[in-house]
Amino acid sequence: MNLKQKMINSSTKIVKNKKLNDRQYLLEIQWNDFHNIKPSNFFMIAINNASIVLKRPIAIFDYDTNKKTISFIYNVVGKGTLNLSKLKVNDKISVIGPIGNNFGEYKNKNILIVCGGTGIYPMYLFAKTFSNLNKITFLCGVKTKSNLTIYNHLKKLNINLITCSDDGTIGFKGNPIDWLNKNIDNYTYDIALTCGPNILMKLTYEITKSKNIKTLASLEKRMGCGFGVCMACSIKTKNNMRRVCVDGPVFDMDELIYE
Repeated sequence: MNLKQKMINSSTKIVKNKKLNDRQYLLEIQWNDFHNIKPSNFFMIAINNASIVLKRPIAIFDYDTNKKTISFIYNVVGKGTLNLSKLKVNDKISVIGPIGNNFGEYKNKNILIVCGGTGIYPMYLFAKTFSNLNKITFLCGVKTKSNLTIYNHLKKLNINLITCSDDGTIGFKGNPIDWLNKNIDNYTYDIALTCGPNILMKLTYEITKSKNIKTLASLEKRMGCGFGVCMACSIKTKNNMRRVCVDGPVFDMDELIYE
């Protein structure tokens, strides 16, 4: 895992804030400096509402050096993201980023990605970045087909894409853990990367650890500041308390303590 990236505090312009489904949006902003951006980095994004002081941490979904844009996918889950969804094209927005460490760089590896929910989107950027240098199995889970709004993006990548849905409307009927339990013995992996709900990452680790597969997780936590002062994103590890914003978001799962 590489160290943290240099952060930029910037006021920029919204290029797109498009509704993808009932509660999911694609936010695209102008950006000029792409040298420090890595998969699993995130930005702290302001809501532009005087009653909402804290920025929201959102992982990078993709970026385009030609258009000079960075994009994020977020779900409307509360007052903050609801206000974010109401911002329009050309509105100014305050952001801090890129923040966080990353999964590192790989070549000629057999990589297993296990992700679900909003954890699918930062893993897309990893797969896009490294799919032509490695063999990547991209195992992702959603409740129903309409939640996998980036399916067409994933299909364009040179990856072994395995989709799972709770209701069977796309891919394997069940969740990624069900699929792993049935199929992992048919594959060989050098490393596993996971992002999504805590229970998904925990159960993934239990399976991969039993197969002696090194596993890294990109954690999702509520944050107040994004640079380690407020301690809101602190977690217990075998190396004392760590802050997801400045020590992560990527951790070796051997280091984490799940209670």
